[in-house]
Amino acid sequence: GGFCDWVLSNPICSSQTASGRNGDICAWCSGQQQAAGRNGGFCDWVLSNPICSTQTASGRNGDICAWCSGQQQAAGRNGGFCDWVLSLPACSSQTASGRNGDICAWCSGQQQAAGRNACPTAQEILDDLKMEYETDVCALSVFGWLDVNSQQWNKDVIKEDLKTLPPQVTAGISEESISECVMAQLEEYTNHQCANGFSSEEVATLKKYLTGVAEYECLKDQLEEGCEAYLNGTNN
Repeated sequence: GGFCDWVLSNPICSSQTASGRNGDICAWCSGQQQAAGRNGGFCDWVLSNPICSTQTASGRNGDICAWCSGQQQAAGRNGGFCDWVLSLPACSSQTASGRNGDICAWCSGQQQAAGRNACPTAQEILDDLKMEYETDVCALSVFGWLDVNSQQWNKDVIKEDLKTLPPQVTAGISEESISECVMAQLEEYTNHQCANGFSSEEVATLKKYLTGVAEYECLKDQLEEGCEAYLNGTNN
């Protein structure tokens, strides 16, 4: 709804000159405003465009097709759309102008649309992490890799278990490679537009848990890469 309010407030929609894609989106918002409060209708419209049904969508077109295809579960909130828009390089630079500048500015100032603030609270982030990794934590605890009580990795157990795998699988895994990967992920968090909205205590807590998540994801990614290398080598 907020998105369509913004679109229809644009002078081009109030004139008779809107044509092509501009005309399409004006007409869609005009006829679909009853879809206020849900991104599903927007994504239905995007994905009904022939360009999204082909393999040729690229650049910004490819990005929005992919976003809508993978994120339709975000229906019911415009926030997900704005998260995606504001993550684009055009919005993080000072060069966005014209329609790009307008939508960056709209999303930056209007993320409270659909009933939620632009930036989640620290507790919301922790709750999301708990929900997302609940099963993983259970499995890691059963494996003996994670001490749930102390919230610390059992590195000795992990190292011993990794030694039981074929050398090709673990060849690229080291404390240095994990550390570099973790640092890169933490830098992304640090540069996030919401990073300055937390107290020093909240930052310390978030850093602790996000570091743990990054360590897990980095190890998992490197194990997957090692497995692929091993399988490819076996098949050759």
